[in-house]
Amino acid sequence: MITPTRVSLAERDRTTKVYIINTSNETKTYRLIWTEKLAKSEGGYINHDGLLPTSLSPMMRMSPSQVTLKAGEKQVVKLAVRKPKGLKSQEYRSHLLFQALPNQSPAAEKELGINLNMVLSYSIPVILKYGSDLPKVSISDVKVMKDKVSLNFNHTGDFSAFGDVAVYFNSKNSSKPQRIGLVAGYSIYPELTSLSTTLKFLDGFRVTEPGDITIKYMGKEEYKKVLFAEKTISVDSLLSL
Repeated sequence: MITPTRVSLAERDRTTKVYIINTSNETKTYRLIWTEKLAKSEGGYINHDGLLPTSLSPMMRMSPSQVTLKAGEKQVVKLAVRKPKGLKSQEYRSHLLFQALPNQSPAAEKELGINLNMVLSYSIPVILKYGSDLPKVSISDVKVMKDKVSLNFNHTGDFSAFGDVAVYFNSKNSSKPQRIGLVAGYSIYPELTSLSTTLKFLDGFRVTEPGDITIKYMGKEEYKKVLFAEKTISVDSLLSL
């Protein structure tokens, strides 16, 4: 287990910590590597060979870069940022890759006659926000179905947005909205001007009566109390589908 799963450094921050916990029942070795990734408009990432103008890894130092943990053990990984003079005001990001290396078992390999060399990996974004501009986000192309909603986020600015996307339904026969959808920890990175997503309604909820659907993108962590975007639409016509 790795915690936190997202690291965000403010302009004045110099150090932070990441924790690796071996939750398996055997000794594990983990190798830590910096990688560069670009976000995709449909979600997820693609790997990028070489550095980007917004890569953070050249400014970062980490210790240790490889650890061996027995079952249940924990290791603190220290990250330090060294910002050069004249650094441009924008967001910088690289991804810290954790590779769980295969255990060496020569006797077992000889007996089985095979060499299983599987390497499992997991990466987390490490972000430096050098500056304080808020990104601008809007919601468009909302399509409500009986058990889900699809939408598009539009983004401008040199900084990412991060928060929870919540969907509420307010029946025409009720004054109290009901939360029917949630995506926690949703990121929109600077390289994206448009990002599409679909939220399936919670607990099997289905739209079966007239009302309003409200979608809110609410900031969290460093963006706590920030409302990035909000959109409300009527779903009266959905009942005829």
